[in-house]
Amino acid sequence: MRVDCRGGITMTAMTSKTSDQRAPRSAAWRLLALGAALLLLLAALAACKPSPQEIAADRQAVETTLQEYGRLLGRAYAFTDPQELAPVATRREMASVENNIARVAEQGQRLVVDQKEMVLEDLNVFQPGNAYVVTFEVWEVRVLALGSEREISRDEKQQTRVRYRLKTDDAGVWKVVWRQRLEEGAPASGSAP
Repeated sequence: MRVDCRGGITMTAMTSKTSDQRAPRSAAWRLLALGAALLLLLAALAACKPSPQEIAADRQAVETTLQEYGRLLGRAYAFTDPQELAPVATRREMASVENNIARVAEQGQRLVVDQKEMVLEDLNVFQPGNAYVVTFEVWEVRVLALGSEREISRDEKQQTRVRYRLKTDDAGVWKVVWRQRLEEGAPASGSAP
């Protein structure tokens, strides 16, 4: 071993072989070490993949959460209170719903929404406690005038495809992080759920 004046350390092999004879062995060892590292990485990734039982349990829990979210979203709009969503949504999602409620109120309107149907079309659970979900939903949407509660419009079968991002909280409860409408029929006045 040799230390140079810049603080570097140089290791030299103590053998009578020339450097040309050592190079292939060194390259082979490096390839072997790289292969072993890749095998360990693949084994670790395989261990992270959820089992079929875990996927089934997550699917049921996510579906239950989204059904409850739909019910509570109706209450949030009816009572103009996004805190209704607290059991199933993050603060970020509740803030988004609050913005929608305020936007509709600025138009002198209030929404009354009721989820009639929700079909889970795609579920992708990645890493423990994280999921993307696509659903097909049917909503009854009524738009009422603020104050008089006069019905401005009604759509009894508004069909919407929705993408959700969910994660589990510290207690392991699934929560909606955000919700994005992907496509829908002709929207009613105001903002649909």
